[in-house]
Amino acid sequence: MTNTTIEKMGIAAVPKPIVIGKDVTPPSENLDDDRLTDFNPREDGFDFYESLEGMLVQVANSITKSGRPQDYGKLVVIPGNMETTTAVGGVKITETDFNSERIILDIDDDKFVAKTGDQLTVGLYS
Repeated sequence: MTNTTIEKMGIAAVPKPIVIGKDVTPPSENLDDDRLTDFNPREDGFDFYESLEGMLVQVANSITKSGRPQDYGKLVVIPGNMETTTAVGGVKITETDFNSERIILDIDDDKFVAKTGDQLTVGLYS
C-alpha cells in the first residue's frame, strides 16, 4: 500500500474475538472446490479464512499438528474440537482431504518445542 493515511475517529473497546472451533468452524476438507470463482466460506478453506480477515480471532483449545520442531517460528494447530486422523493426534493430507482446518501461526520463536497432539492451554489470538 502506498499513500495511506490513518485517521483516528474516536475510541471504542476492542470487540470480543471470533473463536474458531466454537463460534465458527472451518471446512475440514476443501481448500477450494470452484477455482476461486464462488465465495463460500462454509465449503472452501480459502474463503473461510478470507471471511475472518481483519478480525480479532482466537483458536479454541488448539492442538498442535507439527511433528517436529517448528521451522522459522511457525506452529501448526487445529481447533481442539476438530477430528484427528492419525494415531498420535495429527491430521493426514490425502488426495481428497487437504485439511483446510490447519492453522499456521507465526509465533516467532524457533526454539518453542511442541509435538503432534500437544494441547495448548492458552487461547491463541491473532
